[in-house]
Amino acid sequence: MGKSMLKPLKSKADVMIEALGENITADFENNKKKVKELDLPITKTNRNKISGYMSRQKKRGKKSSI
Repeated sequence: MGKSMLKPLKSKADVMIEALGENITADFENNKKKVKELDLPITKTNRNKISGYMSRQKKRGKKSSI
């Protein structure tokens, strides 16, 4: 089992998924660059967690709007 992710980070990631739309892919490195381009006050670890969450959602296909 993996570590659980905090709900505020998931909600931020969901908002970013809607904002970035088609720019989100299943590639972690690409997502990390796109999140960094938003220039939000997010720490490095939280940026990586959010990017990983977005790539997992894309791989799973749960976010059909991506």
